[in-house]
Amino acid sequence: MIPTGRVQVLRPVLELAWAVARAGAQHSPRVPPPRALRPFLQFARLPDRALDAAWRAIDEDEEFRARLVPGALEEHVGRAGFLFVNRPDGWEAELAELEADAAAAESAVEDEQEERSARRRLRAVEDSHRKTEAAARATAAELDQARAALAAEQQSRADTEARLTAAAAEVDRLRAEAGSFRAAAERARAEQAAHARDIEDLRAQLAAATVEIAGLRDAAPAARVGPEPTTPHTEPASAPNSAASVDVPALRRAIDEAAAGFARIGDALAAAASALGPEMLTEPEPEPTSEAPPTMPVIETREQPRRAAPAREREPRRQPVALPPAIFHDAPEAADHLVRLTGVVVLVDGYNVSHVRWAELPIAEQRRRVVDMLGELAARTGADVHVVFDGVEPIEPRQPPERRRLVRVSFSPSDTEADDVIVALVGAIPRHRPVVVASNDRRVQTEASQAGANVISSDQLLAIIGR
Repeated sequence: MIPTGRVQVLRPVLELAWAVARAGAQHSPRVPPPRALRPFLQFARLPDRALDAAWRAIDEDEEFRARLVPGALEEHVGRAGFLFVNRPDGWEAELAELEADAAAAESAVEDEQEERSARRRLRAVEDSHRKTEAAARATAAELDQARAALAAEQQSRADTEARLTAAAAEVDRLRAEAGSFRAAAERARAEQAAHARDIEDLRAQLAAATVEIAGLRDAAPAARVGPEPTTPHTEPASAPNSAASVDVPALRRAIDEAAAGFARIGDALAAAASALGPEMLTEPEPEPTSEAPPTMPVIETREQPRRAAPAREREPRRQPVALPPAIFHDAPEAADHLVRLTGVVVLVDGYNVSHVRWAELPIAEQRRRVVDMLGELAARTGADVHVVFDGVEPIEPRQPPERRRLVRVSFSPSDTEADDVIVALVGAIPRHRPVVVASNDRRVQTEASQAGANVISSDQLLAIIGR
């Protein structure tokens, strides 16, 4: 078998031996090839497994080796092939050196190839390591982001739970306040009803006092006719209730002051009645008058008995409309609910509303804006809207007919405030119709509430109209 180290240096001469044997077998006359090469002559080229057969044919067959000498030139088959075929002196040692050099070169090539392969593997490992490190850094960054997001989510959840706890506490507080407000409202309604009953009693007492004052007015002239006759030896009897003890000038002043007060009340009631008009009064109301009611003639001048007030049947009082639950009386929702009641009459303190929003404008422009605003409210809700301004009606362009149909505009008499007219209107409107008074004036609010009307502020009215 050919030594392993010689295959590389002798391969050219071995291929030459196979080619010569194959050519001789095909030559005519035929030259018999060596027995070892006969199985491989049919191949187109020398296979690797035939290298050992070609080496044996050259090494063992001198005749065949002699046939190779002409072609085994050093430039064709190399120095090793030339030495193996021609075999000069010392050829074996030189061939061994060539084999050693070839083995060393092959080893160096293999080492270089292995080194290149190792370098490639090292670069691949380093690239893989860098990619792994980059992936690890990216994963660490994602993990940090996830931790930050988790911490933010936990903080948000904690904040939300804290807000929910605070909201629940606030709801409990508001419920408690609502309960206290309802209780306070009930107490206020009870107190209002008691005050209203007191007012009715005072009105009855006022009527009785009016009758008594009229009787005293008739008694005063009779007292001046002369003192009661007395006996010659006796002093006139002193009676605490006799007409002779009456201070006539003081009594007349009191009577005149009471009459003037009644006259002012009568003027306010008359203005209210004229402002309401026939369409808002479903039943006739007697117009108030400043004249004292008629009295019975006084016959006696001594110890006139106190006249009892005529009994009068108490009419049912107007009651404010109750608000739905969870709506406070000073909220815009309360005003919006009240102005939409069926058959409601909305009484508006004109200048009180205009001074809240347009105090810097001329007074005529204030009136125009208030009437326009209330026209929108009447058109949207269907309420009967009545606005009262202080002073006599100025000379200015008349409102369009459709505006006059929507909003009733009144002016108080020159010696009467609009507040008195509004309060009188509350009492003049039929009791089956709900009444809403819009004003920031404390006196108007108090007296309108005592008369049974619902009261809203000017700010609430402006809020529901959107001005």
